Amino acid sequence: MKVIAFSYNIDDSEKAMLGKVSYFLSAFRTMQKMEPFSFKLTIDGTVIQDKAVMILVGNGRYIATNELPYEKSSLQDGLAEIYLIKNTNISLLKDVLTLTTSNSDENLSSQLQLFQGKKIMIETDESMDIDLDGEVYLSTPSTIEMLPGHFEVLVP
Repeated sequence: MKVIAFSYNIDDSEKAMLGKVSYFLSAFRTMQKMEPFSFKLTIDGTVIQDKAVMILVGNGRYIATNELPYEKSSLQDGLAEIYLIKNTNISLLKDVLTLTTSNSDENLSSQLQLFQGKKIMIETDESMDIDLDGEVYLSTPSTIEMLPGHFEVLVP
């Protein structure tokens, strides 16, 4: 996905000085240059064909240490959250930054769509690299399948 460009665009001196803020700066710089790409997304058998600048698939309410404002997101439900970012502009950035868990369900922007599913297949016209938590070793087409209870995790 285009998300890979965020990882490649991080300035090491910025990262050392600013920590996780450097990821937001990288994202902002990168998003200004991104062009939408065509994709076919199959979520539990439902097909979505469209264009986006980024497809983000996650599980849970956090990206790194940043809480996402989607109240229904849970590690326990066996569902991944799929965020489609259709366009990048200041209006979308403002919408995302002002979302809270109390208003996120009703106020997702038309440029930001959210889906949930157990089996997700991502296809693009041209093969695109996929960033998995900062590591790049997959590319499209790719299938993601949630495996509830697959790992035992100890928590405090």
